[in-house]
Amino acid sequence: MDDLTFSARRASVAATARPAEPADYETRFRTLVQSPLRAGLLRYLSARPDESFDVEALMQTFGRLKLDVENCVRELVDFGVAQVVSGSAPPRYMIDRPDSDAAIDLLDQFLERRAAVSSEDQSPSVQRFREMIGRDEKMLIVFEWIRTAAKSDISVLILGPTGSGKEVVARMIHELSRRSVAKFQAVNCAALPDTLFESEIFGYEKGAFTGAHDRKPGRLELANEGTLFLDEIGDMSLIAQAKLLRVLE
Repeated sequence: MDDLTFSARRASVAATARPAEPADYETRFRTLVQSPLRAGLLRYLSARPDESFDVEALMQTFGRLKLDVENCVRELVDFGVAQVVSGSAPPRYMIDRPDSDAAIDLLDQFLERRAAVSSEDQSPSVQRFREMIGRDEKMLIVFEWIRTAAKSDISVLILGPTGSGKEVVARMIHELSRRSVAKFQAVNCAALPDTLFESEIFGYEKGAFTGAHDRKPGRLELANEGTLFLDEIGDMSLIAQAKLLRVLE
């Protein structure tokens, strides 16, 4: 049993020491840059070959959690396309040229290709949010919640005092979702009196009442296939809330 164990270990060491084939490099590299964050970090470091960055600075640039950035930049270092600056504390990272010719060719080909622009990078509200969050871990967690909510069609309750940026969050969810091609409708419920609630939310048809000379689509219809943001919904009257709840159900 001991001989078998020793033989297996020796074979494992030999297999690890064997140089990777070019095809293996290509597979590993494709897997490496398949992650948008790893690909973005690699392009960012490559565009600044004479600069080094700590994790905090990369967190601020990409608006991602510390653990995500640490894991991704560590994988770049393990592959040999990034390096840790010697003697830096906290660790600082910069681009590195790999030793393998095959890896160098793959890196050059990757950098020559135009970077795919994600919906997140196209979203103006995301860019504004990134400028606000800085390096605060709690706000980065909010950003991750936004990404999660944007992947589904669930109703989202956004809590926070007046002026805290609830509409910014709502717009981000809309712009990062598959509904971004449709309209985003924001309604300030606190400024909407009961007498105008039905016409504003549900709209009306021409001739429905005196003065209805034209058809008016409601916010629900305008937001079809898109997003309806009801700001300060707690300030609506109970009657209006009951009508809205019935429609949503």
